[in-house]
Amino acid sequence: MPTVRLPETMARWPFPRRINPHFPVVAEESTAWLQSFKALSPAAQRAFDRGNFGLLTALVYPTLGRAQYRIACDTMNMLFLYDDYTDDMDEAGVAALFEAAMDVLLHPHKPSLPTDSVLIQVIRDLWSRTVRNATATGRRHFIDAWTLYAGSVREETRDRDQCRVRTIEEHLAFRRYTIGVELCYAMFEIEIDLPDVIYQHPLVRALRDAVVDIVLLDNDMCSYQKELKTGNEVQNILTVVMRQEHLGLEGALEWLARKHQQRVNDVLSLLPQLASLIFPVEEVSQMLAAYVDHVVNFPRANDCWNFENERYFVDWSQVKQDRMITL
Repeated sequence: MPTVRLPETMARWPFPRRINPHFPVVAEESTAWLQSFKALSPAAQRAFDRGNFGLLTALVYPTLGRAQYRIACDTMNMLFLYDDYTDDMDEAGVAALFEAAMDVLLHPHKPSLPTDSVLIQVIRDLWSRTVRNATATGRRHFIDAWTLYAGSVREETRDRDQCRVRTIEEHLAFRRYTIGVELCYAMFEIEIDLPDVIYQHPLVRALRDAVVDIVLLDNDMCSYQKELKTGNEVQNILTVVMRQEHLGLEGALEWLARKHQQRVNDVLSLLPQLASLIFPVEEVSQMLAAYVDHVVNFPRANDCWNFENERYFVDWSQVKQDRMITL
């Protein structure tokens, strides 16, 4: 069987691995919470748990306190459950799920319905606890990010149903939302009142966009083998590049590595500009520093998690060492 070597895309990333001190205890609590809904068969739940999403959350949010880290763990578990559920749905099913989830987010105190699916029950329970400490700004940003994420998942399902293969730019445009990174940004700031002077600043938006691209490229690189086995590789950037550029897999990986490096360079050029921003209120400057720290931590967190769990590589420790995968 053919083997390929994954490029070391994060070799020049200057930020180290960090982890939340409340891992693994809180992560285990979150796993037990999700298991209590019996949303998956025992076998599927065991496979799901091997993804170790509490570890991903601990790496993404190393500075959160215990309570907010727990909410973030539950959110991460919910997002991957949503992703796995919608992989097996047609567009009509995903559209109905989208509408039901939006109703929960917009009306968090509305009683549950007998018709609620188990996934909606998960979202309702999670969101009812999240809004207790959420600011109005944080809540708005999360709902905006969810709308883009879930709407893009619906679009992705339509593509899958119609066997549509997008161009590279078309693929990246909607993959930037289906990857879910914007939702993770929103979860970080859900309990603070992040002002628009930061959130909408062109440099901050450019930083968020560049980091999203870095994460999605690394994710598609690592998930390709798994998606090839399940027949879902058509919506992976490597497949899109191979078809459009008439390349083999190794050529597509080289394309991905170049694109990844371009976006790393973009981030590194933005950081001095962000550091030079001065606001008349010290609290705003502190918020900016904390927000930038969270955003630039994400690529290392994602890269470490990719090679420290069994979602993409059963033999992850070996792949982490030699970067070789068998197709």
